[in-house]
Amino acid sequence: AFHIAEENYQKILSKNPKDFAANFDLASLYVFSNRELEKIPFLVQSAKETIALETEQAEQGELADPSLYRRFYLPLLEGMMHYRTGDPQTAVTRLLEALGNAPGGAKPDLAEVYFYLGKSHLLLGNQETGKLFLTQSLDLDPKGPYSAAARAVK
Repeated sequence: AFHIAEENYQKILSKNPKDFAANFDLASLYVFSNRELEKIPFLVQSAKETIALETEQAEQGELADPSLYRRFYLPLLEGMMHYRTGDPQTAVTRLLEALGNAPGGAKPDLAEVYFYLGKSHLLLGNQETGKLFLTQSLDLDPKGPYSAAARAVK
């Protein structure tokens, strides 16, 4: 499934390198699968450069809310990327930015932010803070995709 999705996103980007959704989604695919990490910064940067162009699509109903992507989802993705590439300090900075702009009622998304904040703090040697964030992640989404990994640390 990974290779099929990757191939489809690459086809889209070969025709339109400025496609926000393809850049964002391919970067997300790489982050979640922990593969091709060296390609993620370019994809994220391309997504950031094109998000302003997406305002028109939002007005036409094709993209939910570009400002939500700019303020929340892109910083979240960048935080995850920095965690995966071994830069926990930058990860914390980007994740805190995402947390400050989190949409209301997005428990799974918040659980994801808290999970990566916890893991990043653990890498920085901040055991107590890391475990606090992991607990918050579990409280928000006890059966979510990060719950087993969060429990394993506690």
